[in-house]
Amino acid sequence: MRRVSSRTWLGTLVVASLALATAVPVVGQDAEESTAPASLKIMSPDELVITDAAPVIGNGKKQFGWANGLNENTIIIGMQGAMKDFAAQYGYEVLLDTGTNSDIQPMVQAMQTWITAGVPSITVIPFQPSAFAPLAEQAIGDGLAWISYGQNMEPRHAQIAFPPCDAAVLVADAAVEWINANAPDAKVLITSSPKIPEVACKWEGAQKAVEEQTEATVVAVQEATNQQQGLQVTEAILQAHPDLRVVIATNDDAAVGASQAFKAAGIDPAEVFIIGYDGLKEALEQIGSGGYIKASAALNLKRLAENVARTNIWIAQNGIPEEPFQVNEPPVLVTPGDPLVEELLAFYGE
Repeated sequence: MRRVSSRTWLGTLVVASLALATAVPVVGQDAEESTAPASLKIMSPDELVITDAAPVIGNGKKQFGWANGLNENTIIIGMQGAMKDFAAQYGYEVLLDTGTNSDIQPMVQAMQTWITAGVPSITVIPFQPSAFAPLAEQAIGDGLAWISYGQNMEPRHAQIAFPPCDAAVLVADAAVEWINANAPDAKVLITSSPKIPEVACKWEGAQKAVEEQTEATVVAVQEATNQQQGLQVTEAILQAHPDLRVVIATNDDAAVGASQAFKAAGIDPAEVFIIGYDGLKEALEQIGSGGYIKASAALNLKRLAENVARTNIWIAQNGIPEEPFQVNEPPVLVTPGDPLVEELLAFYGE
């Protein structure tokens, strides 16, 4: 069987996906070399120097909105706390929507309220960019700042990025390495998040890498983006394939759910390899303690939250930028024994 580097095929995948105007960089480069779309320049958080000054745009109030539609998510909850703490240092208030499970209606309602009130800047996770574009145009027409989070959308003044396809390379490579070293004929479950096709490199990348670089078998690719779905999907696949031992999850929430299924089945953690994304507390704890989850393409969530706050405040204080820019937070693979595990866990205790 021909062995192909996951970096090679992912590079091709992402170049093609740029036609869809996604915010992912060209994978095949190292994370620090990742590039934004041609219309964006990269700015370091250190360049965004903020002060105690009041906004020069919008209603002049020290506030900004963050519409995420994921208020049930543990990571989002933690980020909101870190964001509020950082913003409070400069007297700013963080306004939030009430959406859960990627429901855009509460997001839209919140953003409409913020635009009407003249909130200086708004950041949105653009699950459906076309649905949010009219709001962005209205906000920009009213002289307010519009910032996208996690993926690109048009129009916008800035975006906060954590290149998902860079993380996909880390996950694919780690899974391939473990399979070839520990279970060459493994059965593999991959979970997906089809509501966010812009990050399809996560599950498509994993499947391609496993099929081309190992003798393992991908027995299923199924949607699972939270713990309950991860548990249910893994339980079902374990019933059909009792020898399932590898799960490549689209995020750490699904990974935790998968680990619960293996635990309920009485399977030895040493036999199982589960990997996810983001650096969820429960996942990091398992990585540190020798649980079912063996790795995560994690983010420094405190720094990511601060990047959101910093970008909003900087634009509010300095005015609408002449050209759009992007602020990146690169992922890092976290594995057992890595001292970074404790550093990232500290985020949840603050």
